[in-house]
Amino acid sequence: MRYFVTFEDSGVPTTALTPTAIWLNGDGTSAGAAPTVTELDAGDAPGWYYFDAAPAVRIVVTVDGGGTLPAADRYAHMVISPDD
Repeated sequence: MRYFVTFEDSGVPTTALTPTAIWLNGDGTSAGAAPTVTELDAGDAPGWYYFDAAPAVRIVVTVDGGGTLPAADRYAHMVISPDD
């Protein structure tokens, strides 16, 4: 399944980031290597990024947009599961 996140800087969509995903199983243990986060389309969908995953259990995901974003805009959080 493809999962999407968006990043903005004070309400303005942010392109050319290199976000990283951090993920853990719902019980706090390692969920293995996190997927690569890729920019969707800077021209037609500015600020949108995605990653592909096929979780077998519920996984808590934090996507870090990087240190160039203000702290309030830097992180996107979600829970993904096999039921998505």
